Amino acid sequence: MDDLSDTESESSASAAGWDAADFMQMAAELGRIEETPANFLDLRNAFETLSSLDICAVETDEQMHEVIQRVSNSILSFLDCIATTDQPHAYDLEEMRRNLSVILNECHMALLLEYRTLFRTIASRNLEGSTTAIAVCWVDIILARLGQAVVNASGLLCGVQPSDQDLPEALRAQKTDDMLRAAVQLPEKWSGIQQLLCSEHASPAAIRLAFSLVWGMTVMATQLAESDQLVQMEGLFKVLEQRIKQRDKKIAQGTDMHRVYVNENERVMYAMLVSLYAFADPASILGVQSPCRPQTHATLLELIRLILHPEDTSSIPCGVYPVTELDIPRTILLKWGCALPWSWRIWNDSRLHHSEVAETLTATWLHHLEVPAVDIPSGHSLDWWDNDLVYALESDSYSALSMMSRLLLAVLVAKDTIPATYDDVVRDVLLKACWSINYLSGAGRLDEERLCALYGILFELFLRIGEQELELAVKDLIVESLSFSTASLRLAATPFDDPHLEHVLAWRRRLSRMNRSVAPNSDKDDISTLELRNIRQTLQFLTLAWSVDCTAGVLPESRLLFSSLLDWLESEPLDSLVWTMLGDATFGALALSPHLAASSESQLGVDFIWDLLQDVDATDLPLAASLSTYVAATVTKRIDNLAYAEAWNYFRDVVLLILNREFVGAAEPLALLVCPSICRVLVALLQHAPPGPKRYMLASPWTGCMIMHMKNVSVDHPAESVEYNAILGELIGSSVEALCEQLAAATSTAPTTGHGGSNPSATKELTYCWHESRPCLITA
Repeated sequence: MDDLSDTESESSASAAGWDAADFMQMAAELGRIEETPANFLDLRNAFETLSSLDICAVETDEQMHEVIQRVSNSILSFLDCIATTDQPHAYDLEEMRRNLSVILNECHMALLLEYRTLFRTIASRNLEGSTTAIAVCWVDIILARLGQAVVNASGLLCGVQPSDQDLPEALRAQKTDDMLRAAVQLPEKWSGIQQLLCSEHASPAAIRLAFSLVWGMTVMATQLAESDQLVQMEGLFKVLEQRIKQRDKKIAQGTDMHRVYVNENERVMYAMLVSLYAFADPASILGVQSPCRPQTHATLLELIRLILHPEDTSSIPCGVYPVTELDIPRTILLKWGCALPWSWRIWNDSRLHHSEVAETLTATWLHHLEVPAVDIPSGHSLDWWDNDLVYALESDSYSALSMMSRLLLAVLVAKDTIPATYDDVVRDVLLKACWSINYLSGAGRLDEERLCALYGILFELFLRIGEQELELAVKDLIVESLSFSTASLRLAATPFDDPHLEHVLAWRRRLSRMNRSVAPNSDKDDISTLELRNIRQTLQFLTLAWSVDCTAGVLPESRLLFSSLLDWLESEPLDSLVWTMLGDATFGALALSPHLAASSESQLGVDFIWDLLQDVDATDLPLAASLSTYVAATVTKRIDNLAYAEAWNYFRDVVLLILNREFVGAAEPLALLVCPSICRVLVALLQHAPPGPKRYMLASPWTGCMIMHMKNVSVDHPAESVEYNAILGELIGSSVEALCEQLAAATSTAPTTGHGGSNPSATKELTYCWHESRPCLITA
């Protein structure tokens, strides 16, 4: 692996006398046309024709020679269209993928090598007595072209153009000549071609060609076929290890010290070496941790660094900074094979020397996923994400989580030093890393210990990142991830109770700045949707923090903020954007704030919110869920009889809509989610209402209708073959029992204190969901 720009053979066999003109002459003699057709022949038929011939009779049957010539013309025409990159209009990627899959087939390669042995034997007899000539046959030309085609196709199939398309014609002809010389040196058997990867005597060009063929037959062929490994890996791993040891030996001897710049040919081969090593590693095949090979892994890490950063840099770039442009070597490493998830397992400890190279590799891969972050809708649907991302995450969820967490830590460390030119790029990586963490934690792949450590990172990250659009998308993902486990969130949030922490102080300043923007005397006409979204996220974050009793350090600022928000909401119509963005989030956070709603001294917002119940729309489920939590928390603070009656009417109507299955489509699961909390507030109202409002509740015919529907879907009286009712009955069963107890107690002649009966215990478990393009945090 020393200077691979040298293409002269180091073996005893010389290809003297051959040049590009000789190659073109041979191509012409084979009857190939000069221009490659835009539409290729079906190569599967070509190989079926080739395999149907009697190879023993080929030497004497001239008619078979004509058939073979037509087959070789078809194969070479296809390969030329990929290998000669001056015809971009000729690329049909699906056809290219299909035909490459045919050529890179183990049986077809064995057939070509068998014909190669036969025709070279024939040619050798014709060259007896010559001292300089070397036997070359049509299969050598195919192998030479196939090596070039594999390299170019690795980029073309991923949207990356080969760099040699701008080379002068003379240099391209020289490259073609080099590849033909290399093909002549290839052994006769496939096992010999694999052994050539660690040869110390073959020319650098022959080694490069062997790498292209072996990588194409293993990594590329497997990925094109979208199946398990197609080629036997026996022996390949040992060959690759030997190649790495040879490079280490040359470095130790001072004969292969890395230079100022590593050319692309070397980087392509390095990328194929790393890709093949990851692909052939028995640990990857078995899905287990690879044995510790410190020297080998250090060499591979250095090769990855050279692939990503070919210039000789004295320091390793911060892992959060991706490489912004892809070329073919980087594409081979990132888009083909399993090098990425394999690297997560190998360098899963950030204390390993230069392990930040693996972070840069991951950041570059995330940055170049097929779906740009700016094109992802606010809901972050799984359908919008690259399948390769999900596949990589599921291949080893623990290692993937470790790597994504390291990227978030790198952002926290480098947050104040990120250059302006990298801001959007880093935000792009951050969004995709957070989505990956969200996917892993939401799928239940992580234990509580890992979740707790992760939540600490996410908690701090939310407090520190900014308020631009991509950062708000990151915050949405953070809020969703934090909602998955209350126990882990409580442990992770404990350190943030210290009001003197730097990021807590910064958070308090942000709350103060937000309060000034929505204060009664401020100009709120120019507040954008982005700013409203930021306020909504802040309220949801406070809801999460208060749900686990993390309150210190923000009490004065949050109280002022809620006071300003309530004044603003009171001055706006219910159908305004302000209500849509902030209504449910404000009431939900206020309900869980122990110093605002649960405190007997505080009356902040009580009159306004209770009076609101007579006007709000019963079909607004997120608002109904927040109001139910708030009313249940403040039910003992209200003494207005009419307010109890209005609250009962509102929540009863919401329950009737859910029981009658009025919510359809995407709103149906949300209706099932919010129904238990609304049933609990009905129990609380009936339990704590004064005698007058209680008699009104019992006398209403709609109350009787609601109770009848509830009993029909309860656990004791399941509806017949209706899945919706069965799920609903399971969710509200305890609330129906409690409500019936309260009704029985209220209608009995015995005096009641207003606090009798049982009430299903309220919960602080929060569920994050999207409803009508809004992120919602529901107390279920």
